Amino acid sequence: MSASTLNPESAGATLRGLLTQRRRLEARLLESREMAARLRTCSRDRESIAELDRFVAALDTDLTRLADTIHAARTHLNTADAPRMEQLLIVRCGEQVLAVPVAAVAEIRAWRASEHASENVIALAEALQIGPAPERGFLLVLAQDAQRALLADEIVQQDELEVRELGPSLAALRVYSGAAVRAHDELALVVDPSAL
Repeated sequence: MSASTLNPESAGATLRGLLTQRRRLEARLLESREMAARLRTCSRDRESIAELDRFVAALDTDLTRLADTIHAARTHLNTADAPRMEQLLIVRCGEQVLAVPVAAVAEIRAWRASEHASENVIALAEALQIGPAPERGFLLVLAQDAQRALLADEIVQQDELEVRELGPSLAALRVYSGAAVRAHDELALVVDPSAL
């Protein structure tokens, strides 16, 4: 059944199913990469290592194809129940993993407290009260105001992810616009830079 022949009720469910499959593949890919790294350090069996590397490469190819399929299907599935997808930067602030919309970021720069002034820098960890500002990290220069930047400890990845609405208890926190679903069904709160 092609995306164009789906009825509106099943279109969103189909896309959600593809997204779930993608998260499972991403989790398996991460596990396979970790297993390959462990095998390389403790084994001299080059044939087994090469076989595992081929498996990881094939899994990565499958994941890329699935992501392409999801992206192509999204253009045909503009129904009310279709999941909201967004390009996000996944960042780490202390122990917390957050997401920032790529559209809100004009530029990313390396940053050290000892080398740069901190005016107009919003340390996400401090602003969200989840920890102290890092001594070094990355500035996410805001697209709407190039004089302001968000500071994160680390850029984990950039990806197009499903963003879910927040429940009633978190909806009052205007600094978050939703929750991004990552591998292993982990959630990362999506920061709304304009609310900081």
